[in-house]
Amino acid sequence: MADIKAIKGTDGTTYNLRDDYSVWGGENLFYLKNSVAGYLAGANGSITAQSTPKERTSEYIPVEPNTVYTLQTWYDTSNPTSSYNWVCLVWFDSTQTGISQAVREHLQDINYKKWELTSPSNAAYVRISGRWLEEGYRYTNIKFEKGHKATDWSPCYKDIFTYDSTNSQLVVNL
Repeated sequence: MADIKAIKGTDGTTYNLRDDYSVWGGENLFYLKNSVAGYLAGANGSITAQSTPKERTSEYIPVEPNTVYTLQTWYDTSNPTSSYNWVCLVWFDSTQTGISQAVREHLQDINYKKWELTSPSNAAYVRISGRWLEEGYRYTNIKFEKGHKATDWSPCYKDIFTYDSTNSQLVVNL
């Protein structure tokens, strides 16, 4: 595998990498490109079909039980379509059955919010959903990271990079 320490995106931004090829600092576990249309409708984790405001729900994100995680949202309140935004987080057990809804908050005209959450003792996964995440209507950024130290927004490294094992190279997905 190549010894890559940083990579420059097409927008000129330099992304520093750790040895395990994830973005430096707090690693964003919210993988937007692998999210699905719709939103978490309640503590059971069911997903309701997407409505006009372009809701997206994350994949099942593996978590450790009894562990602190930080969830942050950034919202562009200049959104010309609506100033109404929200986010939801549901914990799941190892069978992907909903355990509890830890966050369901409407963020009317709020451009930043942070939560420190401790995963339940039987948690194995989490899913996060939010509004205004779909391409072309992107007015929201979400960051979910392990630990209590909130770091600046950065995309999930899987939203930027993939490793092509056939050609032994890192591919930039910008």
